[in-house]
Amino acid sequence: MQDYCFARKVLGEEFLYERHVNYLLKSLKRSTFGGTPLEVAEAHRLSSLFFVVSGLDLLGALDTRLNDSDKQEIIQWIYSYQVDKDRILLPLDSFTSNGNDTSNHSYTSSNNNSNHHQQQQQHHLHHHHHHQPNDNVDQNNTNHHDDNSSRIIRTSKVSHAGFRASSMIDNDIPFDCGILTMTYCALATLVILGDDLKRVDRKSIIRGMRELQLPNGSFKPSALGGESDMRLVYCAAAVSRLLNDWSGIDRDRCAKFIKGSLSYEGAFAQYPGSEAHGGSTFCALASLKLMNKLEDTLSYDDIDRLIRWCINRLDQGFTGRPNKDQDTCYSFWIGACLVILDHFEYVGQKNLLDFILMAQEERGGLSKVPDFYSDPLHTYLGFAGLTFIDDDLCSKRGVNLLKLDPTLNISQRARSYLDKIHQSFE
Repeated sequence: MQDYCFARKVLGEEFLYERHVNYLLKSLKRSTFGGTPLEVAEAHRLSSLFFVVSGLDLLGALDTRLNDSDKQEIIQWIYSYQVDKDRILLPLDSFTSNGNDTSNHSYTSSNNNSNHHQQQQQHHLHHHHHHQPNDNVDQNNTNHHDDNSSRIIRTSKVSHAGFRASSMIDNDIPFDCGILTMTYCALATLVILGDDLKRVDRKSIIRGMRELQLPNGSFKPSALGGESDMRLVYCAAAVSRLLNDWSGIDRDRCAKFIKGSLSYEGAFAQYPGSEAHGGSTFCALASLKLMNKLEDTLSYDDIDRLIRWCINRLDQGFTGRPNKDQDTCYSFWIGACLVILDHFEYVGQKNLLDFILMAQEERGGLSKVPDFYSDPLHTYLGFAGLTFIDDDLCSKRGVNLLKLDPTLNISQRARSYLDKIHQSFE
């Protein structure tokens, strides 16, 4: 046991650059083409791909390890997840969560009006009702967290535009629709890879986001409903910034929802009345920054308490909540908050650097804590956290990463490229 601990300590002395690059390259194949263990996360392939590609970008390995053909293959794969721009969800009759159709009608879509397709859609409705969301969305488009009794979902004519979550959803059925979180991941990854976004159906995505915003200012993830919390607010703000079009969201309502989610602890919860958390705090702060609403929404006292809460999350690494274990990923979630607030210099950066490097796995990648297995999420977010740490401290340990834009969670190089292609947008 002592020898193993010593081995881990030695492993954490230097940044294992080549092992990390090779780990991400192997994960890249699993993200796009399947393979254990990422094949079990079919609905998260786009987010896994984002972590892998953005990780390679921060390592400076995107151009040295991937040629133009490789990048174009990945770009084509991402576009295969884009929902047909002509597909919209037409007005529906209701159906219940137990799969029993309550009317003589089923889902129809604008490009599938034949009786044959309607029969197919009825078949899919009865055999795939488990795809419907966990939360009930009423006619006023408000979100409810209730029991598991029968729920009725009613929808109006809304766009399906965006990027879908899974390649296993048949694009001939009405459940094929864009997911806001996956749309963010897809767009960010395309920008990192150098795509010009000209094949993105920007207008339909923006139009669809107007329908996804709820009266309280938050967003549901898709035309079919689902959870609404701070994560979706961030995705909506980030998508608006990536597409350089803010007409799809009501920023004042967003800011009101964010301010209402500021808890008594001094940080942000996923929604009003819930517990403050590092992830939701990042989503709230980054959203306000992207919308240019930070100073208008938070008072000096709000910001002072928020800084104090974030700094108090630091042990050796950061924790996400009080009395919780430290975790590599919070080096980004909390670290980015302090960077946005210009107070990262108050962090014990050497201790944080030690913690992240101790989470390196021998095969490459970072784990959530030392002596655990690595995964793409913690690998990337750990790298992202390293970009905030003092350059001199990092260089002594072999860490040489591209700098990160903490609001969009992409490299500053990719952000500069994004600003350049915005000039070509109509």
